[in-house]
Amino acid sequence: SPDGSKVLFCREGEQLYRKGYHGPRASSIWLYDLAAKTFTAIVKEDTEARSPMWIAPIVTWLASEESAAVTGRVFEASGQTLAIAEGWTRGPSHAPLDDPTKLGPVVAELLGQARGNAGMDGRPGSWPQKQK
Repeated sequence: SPDGSKVLFCREGEQLYRKGYHGPRASSIWLYDLAAKTFTAIVKEDTEARSPMWIAPIVTWLASEESAAVTGRVFEASGQTLAIAEGWTRGPSHAPLDDPTKLGPVVAELLGQARGNAGMDGRPGSWPQKQK
């Protein structure tokens, strides 16, 4: 881990990687907590799992059973913050069209009426979005 308190490692598995292998000899990823001296299976399935690396902890958590009830959410994760994006609201609208060749001007009009996308800092219209 970035703070040196935990170690991710591969356990078991075939010596040669077999893409798509499912079975009892599949490699699995484990976590060892140095302070608690405990082992935890991170990947519990009979599928090949190799090359563990540290990513944003929320990504690992979202892949766990604990996050089973979380769906339809967008998370922001960085070294400075963990946040849930809010504001998925309907903006300007138009009656549906059956002819895709007529959508260009309608979409351009809707984009012109819509607020700017939020940038990396969460503020509407900020970097890296094009400023209006």
